[in-house]
Amino acid sequence: MFTDLMTAIMFLIIILLGCLMFSSNFSVFKRKIFIGILSFSMIVLVYAISMQMDKDGFSIFASDGLIDDQLYFLSTQMLAQQITENFSIDLSKVLNLQTETFQKPASLKSLFFSMIALPLYILAPGSGPLLFLMINVICSIIILEILSNDLQRVSSRLTSQTNYSSKLNGFSIFIVFFLMFCFLYPNFLIRMVQIEKDLLLSLIFIYVFFQLKRFYLDSEIKFPSFKYSVVVLVLFLMRPQFAIVLLLTHAYLHVFATKRSFKFFIYACCCILLFPISVLIVKIFSPTLFDLLVRMKSFSVMAGVTNFLHVDYSSYLGILRTIIVSSYYFLFAPLSTITLQGNFLWVVMMIEPILFFLLPVLVSFLLSSSMPKGRELFFTLAIATILLALFSTVFESHAGSFLRKRIPIYLLWIYLMFSCLYCKYIRLHHAKSGF
Repeated sequence: MFTDLMTAIMFLIIILLGCLMFSSNFSVFKRKIFIGILSFSMIVLVYAISMQMDKDGFSIFASDGLIDDQLYFLSTQMLAQQITENFSIDLSKVLNLQTETFQKPASLKSLFFSMIALPLYILAPGSGPLLFLMINVICSIIILEILSNDLQRVSSRLTSQTNYSSKLNGFSIFIVFFLMFCFLYPNFLIRMVQIEKDLLLSLIFIYVFFQLKRFYLDSEIKFPSFKYSVVVLVLFLMRPQFAIVLLLTHAYLHVFATKRSFKFFIYACCCILLFPISVLIVKIFSPTLFDLLVRMKSFSVMAGVTNFLHVDYSSYLGILRTIIVSSYYFLFAPLSTITLQGNFLWVVMMIEPILFFLLPVLVSFLLSSSMPKGRELFFTLAIATILLALFSTVFESHAGSFLRKRIPIYLLWIYLMFSCLYCKYIRLHHAKSGF
């Protein structure tokens, strides 16, 4: 039964890809169907493997079980049972689940994500984890649709500027390759098939980033201040560093946006050199919070190797060194000799930062001038990348957490690379056509 299911799913994916790869008109509707079926197929496939491994549909990537994976599901299931049986909610029992079953501090913050899936489990209270994973399918559809739509918008604007009217020649096959590249991004796939909030938070981050881009760089929309405030508030509650980075990116676009490399270099250096001062301010005015920060930061782990990162928050230079080294691991983990001490999966994962970060950054840097406002967008995304690395590493040293929290940045760099590639293709085709 299990083998038959996997064979059927893989056969479906192959047929789907074959049909769409040779489709002359890869419409928005077809694109959504493509993303949806591919996402759902991946989830069902991994779910079937999990059941075969006696993991009850939970993560297959954690040997001892993923706590968050189970905590979100069981919390939602308990809330749904309370509503359907008693027409009320007793949060104390849910918080006891966190402390007694999972030995985690009681936190209402962890229930935000569970609340999103609550309506599904009210309708089907006995459902397993697969129903919860449908949220990831929806998030993946919206994320890739936002990226694809903006890629098409950029390409359309360029073709109108060059009077090239061949209806975006080759764009359909180009979008297929773009989507396939995103689906090959390992952490995007891993988070899709686990009950985690990372895809939802990545969706919010990417949505706000594109709202800022369209307002400041494209001049296409009136700034949606109410929506902006609401989603940033949600991020503050669920992942504060995302909200802070978006607010600072907003300030950068409003005041400092540039297409000049030297100006960007000055801004980037200022961000890095001034950041340790904020840690020293916390040390002076809130010693208790600073001690907690140091304790959290001091526990580092990557590929099963602990305490690989030396943390020195005793002085400005010590903080600066610690933050710079940590930022390297945030952006490039697990690309390190330390990873060679881990299992085979971690060694294979070393290709991720090369293929899905270094390559997009390099291609975008070389070809960004081919894209309308490409240089400004490149430097804006670079600033956002630096800021997210700084704010994420100031209190954390867990490589697994780094891999999760950099997902929106990696996806944005992949988008920018394909945008630059297609704009370059349009310009070359335009030049050869003699327009």
